[in-house]
Amino acid sequence: MKANVNILKKIAKNLFQYGSYAIFALCAVYLTLLSLFSSSSVQLKKVMSEWEPERLEQYTFFLPDSPWKHLAACALLLFLLCFIFSFMEKKKAKIIWLFVPFLLFCIIFVFGADLYPASDPSKILRIARQIREQNFEQFEVGGYMHRYPDQSGIILLYYLVHCLFGENDYLAIQIWNVLVLAGAYFFLGRIAALLWGDKDGNVQEMTWLFCLAFFPVTMYVTFVYGTIPGLAFSILAFYMELEYMRTGKLAYGIIAAASISFAIIWKTNSLVMFIAMCLFFVYDLIMEKGERKRKTLIVIAALIVFQRLGSWAVDAAMEGLTGTEVAEGMPKTAWVSMALQETGGTPGAWDGYSVGLYEANGYDYEKTNEAAKEKIAERIHIFLDDRSYGVDFFGRKNAAQWNDPAFGSLSVVDGREENGKKKLDNLCHGPLKYRMENMANYLHSAILIGVCFYLFLGIKKQKRGEMLLGTATVGGALFHTFWEAKPQYVLPYFVLLLPYCAMGYSGMVKRMLILWKERKKDREKTGKICLSAAAGVGIICAFIGMISLLSGFRIISYTVHIQNEPEYLEQYEEAVQRDLQEYEERQE
Repeated sequence: MKANVNILKKIAKNLFQYGSYAIFALCAVYLTLLSLFSSSSVQLKKVMSEWEPERLEQYTFFLPDSPWKHLAACALLLFLLCFIFSFMEKKKAKIIWLFVPFLLFCIIFVFGADLYPASDPSKILRIARQIREQNFEQFEVGGYMHRYPDQSGIILLYYLVHCLFGENDYLAIQIWNVLVLAGAYFFLGRIAALLWGDKDGNVQEMTWLFCLAFFPVTMYVTFVYGTIPGLAFSILAFYMELEYMRTGKLAYGIIAAASISFAIIWKTNSLVMFIAMCLFFVYDLIMEKGERKRKTLIVIAALIVFQRLGSWAVDAAMEGLTGTEVAEGMPKTAWVSMALQETGGTPGAWDGYSVGLYEANGYDYEKTNEAAKEKIAERIHIFLDDRSYGVDFFGRKNAAQWNDPAFGSLSVVDGREENGKKKLDNLCHGPLKYRMENMANYLHSAILIGVCFYLFLGIKKQKRGEMLLGTATVGGALFHTFWEAKPQYVLPYFVLLLPYCAMGYSGMVKRMLILWKERKKDREKTGKICLSAAAGVGIICAFIGMISLLSGFRIISYTVHIQNEPEYLEQYEEAVQRDLQEYEERQE
């Protein structure tokens, strides 16, 4: 019996530490190569046909990029970080103090821009207001809440905010976003310290530095949706789970269960984080014994109970307020069927197909489900019959989501109320927009390269929960491969990469500073290390060069070297020039 238990523990360790590390490594290297060779950008593209007038529609362009520029920028960043952390060590400075100007900037940005929500955020806030006015038309058959009952949690929360702040509810929500984002960043730093602080004392500060520098997330503080709060409470849950794994204190596990349940109320996609947490609690259950095993069983039970209790409480509260039973909504298969189709702009993006299918089947769940399954089967047969097209489709879909360096952050502030639009015109359409996109492009690659540094440095002596965030990221990548494609949906998973990125750069900086300090003490050792580093750089450059040379092969051009044909690139340049010209005309 004991021998069987030991075998089970060995299998679990290999699976959760080394297996998850290998899968995470493949995902990270793939995204890094994708980022080095190309980038994605959404622009308005001219669409012409014989039977309708010329129009503009959003289109995702796949743009060529130079891996050598990104590698050079990464080298410069490494030297800059060496200087910064050497200076900090001498002056005993702390990155944590940068949270003060960060908070001030975000608060000034929120009130200065005064951006009223648009699109889905506008709809859910309006429904929350209508509930107080006893207007329940959106809960009727065919209404927004009949189609999307999963939004009940956030609408209920916004209803409470509206009761407290009235017409200024949207500003209160944005300030809430600012506060929970700062909290999310703080706990990401604490996660890094928990995992690697004993190896590297600077890893927490490095994590905070990258968090504050990753400005696409900052733009989302004005986004009146569950993206930021869902991410923040998921990160808090991760931290509490890791603390539980370290200390075995039941309170940490219970707080973790409560936090992830609240995250799901804010954003149902947080279920991906929930599943990752469950997996690692099961891992902890397998590896422990006695009193600790019983505690872990209690925590796993709490996770399931809190999640179901949260769902039940939201439904009960919504039914109590509206007097209407919460609808079943559209079947999830309708979303998958849409996510597997080509659209005018992005593969698998929103095009209204799921809603149209639901309407065409008379809002009948079962009929819609059957029709969606038929469409899914049809698309799968197409992918299997033409596997090259299948690889191309999913390659473009993943590139459109993960390889947009700004993650749609500039579009979420665009076109929202006249009182803010003029002040943000340069940010949304002018030269500032394209400068920020260029900065985001280099930052995006730098973060992924940092993750690769971690993969190289952190392969040995992994801690039990070290792959928790990485597993959630892989889960998010897998989920959105078959779900609606949009850069904002994968942004939370990209944020989870920041501690790994920070550990990678922190480890490299530590080694570079030690090498510099000891260069005169042991010249022979220093020379050997420099020679090994040069050989490593040479191998990487040769690998990058080989991919460039082989870019004509479909397996490369459909996966990591994704670029549009020249005629589409010309259309992109025309779109940019048109955008800038219209901006200049508005300034006159």
